[in-house]
Amino acid sequence: MTIEAETLVLLTEALKKRGMRLLADINFIRAPYRRNHRWVCCIAQTTRKPRTLRA
Repeated sequence: MTIEAETLVLLTEALKKRGMRLLADINFIRAPYRRNHRWVCCIAQTTRKPRTLRA
């Protein structure tokens, strides 16, 4: 899935609208980048549960 937005804030809001609130919810195919004055983000939504870190 590719998402485009004018700003990083709008890009974040678009991800939240799709239910992606944690980095664990998102598998970045490519890091967000600028193209034609817009932010573009290529992602694949993951279905795995977030893992907890062990000390």
